[in-house]
Amino acid sequence: MNQNNNKPFKAIIVGTFGTSHGTSTLFKQLINNNKFVVLGIEFEQIIVNYKNQNIKLQLWTDYRNRQKLPQYYANTNVVILVFNINQIGSFNECQQYIEEVKICTNAQQIILVGQLFSNQRKVSNDEIIYFAEMNNITYTEISYLEENHKQINLLRQQLAALALK
Repeated sequence: MNQNNNKPFKAIIVGTFGTSHGTSTLFKQLINNNKFVVLGIEFEQIIVNYKNQNIKLQLWTDYRNRQKLPQYYANTNVVILVFNINQIGSFNECQQYIEEVKICTNAQQIILVGQLFSNQRKVSNDEIIYFAEMNNITYTEISYLEENHKQINLLRQQLAALALK
């Protein structure tokens, strides 16, 4: 259980082509207003109440630079891989990111987050679910076509639950 030693549970947010806006949007929705910028990398520590426990989550994103620094990947517990459902190229890059994450981190899990910015879906749910199953990763979808506070809160709760494992 990661939280017993009071050490934050580190989640990094990475995104495929066409998701620089998406990774920063997701990051800003998951955190409070206070941000720290270190070498172009943004991070924030938040507290999520899960099952009557306060869980420290440390969220990192680097949406400006595809070339990640070793510090970015160091001590990562979970990776949030963001892609744009409205761009097939974005989805097609996911496998490359999964391979990179497996090489560069000791992450316990990868969460695939599909972001929907318009009704023009280019990737079907069947394709995404098949991809997630083949890579043994979790999938969640966040729509920016409607109010998404519930989806963001569910993602926070999912991260907190992983922190307790």
